[in-house]
Amino acid sequence: MDVYDLAEWSCLAPLTEISLNKGSVPVQIPDFTRGGWKKLKAVEFSK
Repeated sequence: MDVYDLAEWSCLAPLTEISLNKGSVPVQIPDFTRGGWKKLKAVEFSK
């Protein structure tokens, strides 16, 4: 978990409120990494 995961998890409650106020429409979750998540190397926990 990193700062970007924290930002994503923290935005869920406000985005849920926005969605509900607009009649439960889908709300897009922002990409806080600006596409940087695509460059992350895979993590191996076991071989």
